[in-house]
Amino acid sequence: MGSRPDNPLILQVSEGFTYSIEQSRDGADKLVTDSVRLDGEPLQLAETYRVTVNSFLADGGDGFTAFADGTNRLTGETDLDAFGEWLDANTSPEAPVSAPKVGRITVE
Repeated sequence: MGSRPDNPLILQVSEGFTYSIEQSRDGADKLVTDSVRLDGEPLQLAETYRVTVNSFLADGGDGFTAFADGTNRLTGETDLDAFGEWLDANTSPEAPVSAPKVGRITVE
């Protein structure tokens, strides 16, 4: 969750990633730690994971300051250009992109 108590934000996540938050808690404690899973498996705290976000979030935007602490950062083209290329390669008027499956984030 971002660190904006006046307007809390919840990141939408990619397919295969799930987590739960508990609204009655404050700040980072809202995350139900053992609920964080990748492809159904719990994250391993000793492991390193790479995430993909746009440059605004990568620099801590919208109160998601933990992203700015990331190491071994890679940068590429702008997110808008990458999204446009993906749409060109993966969709058409005859086969539009479908909305992602719901239920990746639960709020308790």
